[in-house]
Amino acid sequence: CRCENGAASLVRNWISPACLACRTGEETATFFVDLRCTKNCYFCFNPNQDHYEYFLSHARDIVAELEQAHAAGARFRCLAVTGGEPMLYPDQVNAFLERAAQLYPGVHTRLYTSGDLLDAEGLRRLADSGLSEIRFSIKPPDADDGQEGVYALMEQAVGVIPDVVVEVPVIPGS
Repeated sequence: CRCENGAASLVRNWISPACLACRTGEETATFFVDLRCTKNCYFCFNPNQDHYEYFLSHARDIVAELEQAHAAGARFRCLAVTGGEPMLYPDQVNAFLERAAQLYPGVHTRLYTSGDLLDAEGLRRLADSGLSEIRFSIKPPDADDGQEGVYALMEQAVGVIPDVVVEVPVIPGS
């Protein structure tokens, strides 16, 4: 492993092009349907977002937002879908991925998820919709909380999605 991101991250072997683009903020954007989630992670930054309470109950049309950005001349190399938990809305996520591929051929798309709402069919549908990278966000206590299914799903994802990333927060000194 090597330290990256001002010694705040450990990287082994490979780093996503989306991570590199995010560091500069150039030609990258992140979209979310709403901020509802199946988890209550201690490290989640969503409660600090502007209008957090509003987006717990109000959804956004991420395909329309992407189309508006394109019509305004936005250029993207990397696009993300996050949440809350975006897989509460699989149809919208897949529609977004398909439209992103049409508007921005070759764009690197990524999805942030806990994996709780995914199965093999969902992974296949994401791949068919053009997903480049899936990021499983888990926390260490999840290992004791029936996470075996998500770990198995991560293994399946490696055979279906081009890039698979697992993000685990590490608290210094722990």
